[in-house]
Amino acid sequence: MPSAALSSSCIATRNALGRPEPVVDNCYRGAVENPRWRDYVLSFILRQIDAGVDHLFLDEVTGAHRPTEGYDEYGLRAFRRYLYRKYCEGKGWRPDDERWAKVFGIPLDDPEVCPDGTIRSFDYAAYLRKHGWAERPDRPENPLWREWGIPYAVEGDSYCAERNRRIWREYVERIRSYARERGRKVLVSANGLNFWVDVQIRPLFDEGMTADHRNADAHVSLFDLFRREVLRGWRLAGGEVPVVFFHDWGFGGYAWKALREEGRRLWLEAFVPEIYAAGGRYAFTVWGCNASYRLDREGPMDEVLRLSRFILGHADLFALRPRKVFLSSTAPAPTGVLCVAWAEPERHRVILHFVNHRAAYEGEDERRLLPLGPFEVAPLRAKGNVRAAWAVSPDFEGRKEAEARVEGGRLRVRVP
Repeated sequence: MPSAALSSSCIATRNALGRPEPVVDNCYRGAVENPRWRDYVLSFILRQIDAGVDHLFLDEVTGAHRPTEGYDEYGLRAFRRYLYRKYCEGKGWRPDDERWAKVFGIPLDDPEVCPDGTIRSFDYAAYLRKHGWAERPDRPENPLWREWGIPYAVEGDSYCAERNRRIWREYVERIRSYARERGRKVLVSANGLNFWVDVQIRPLFDEGMTADHRNADAHVSLFDLFRREVLRGWRLAGGEVPVVFFHDWGFGGYAWKALREEGRRLWLEAFVPEIYAAGGRYAFTVWGCNASYRLDREGPMDEVLRLSRFILGHADLFALRPRKVFLSSTAPAPTGVLCVAWAEPERHRVILHFVNHRAAYEGEDERRLLPLGPFEVAPLRAKGNVRAAWAVSPDFEGRKEAEARVEGGRLRVRVP
């Protein structure tokens, strides 16, 4: 999102002490409840549609990201309305109900916190200052923190989650309406899984890396994380849209760049196959973090090309159409090997993904996957006969025949 560079008292959001907080070097997050701010953001977006873009990726769409942000006059007013709707209209509380004090510690009789003696005039920033929580609103003893919620949440029952859904929906609807009026279709995505998008974008930071960020921790599997996020992405979007994982940098350092080149190679070998086996996609990092990382300079270029060619060359195995049905990620396999099973009912085909996590650690910078020899698995219950079986891998060209049969009510496969 653009930085808040407009001359208005509430274009930049505030903390509970009434001051704007710089994110980095005189850059402030906007007061997202202020309609002028949203119009300002959309002015940039709509000009891009006029210029011909067909896909808009919006970053930091929730505005406030830190617990200390969002306490501008528009945000405070919206939070007051949220509490009124939830408790007065939803649960029958009176605006001057004694439960405001009993449950939340809101002093209705304090004119600095509630000037008219009811929740209708509640000033949450003044409440935080009175309790000494202005610099840490997320303290566990603050009974209103759960009502306010995690600033960047898009799911759940909290003010922030409701705000983020409401404002994001406004952005999406205004973008699509503007494009339709011009006979255009523009795809929309956000940084982080969100509702109503055409493509889900899921950032990764240090997942699958050692604690010092110098190498990949290839012994572990991230499949459950990838699969959970793919399913969550589909649920939020309302359909099986592409769910793309990528390495983000944020403000805490760029973990991908911190990896040594061999660590990046090992990460790609161990985890990119898991992303595709989970039904997701991976955006290979070519240029990132203000150009401080470049693939052609820091690598591993050969590994990116090898995996990209394999994925593109066997796209039908990873595509979700024709219809694929996820079967299992716990199918038996040799120790250190993940086995994931999918079925293609229309083609009467089963696809087994084997991901090698057998890594050798021969010192701080000597980490690699161990070669995996032939092995036999019996991953699924089955009936009938097998007509043909074959294997593909980024480690060899073309296809190799594989032995497969149904025996004892199970599919048995010998992997070359």
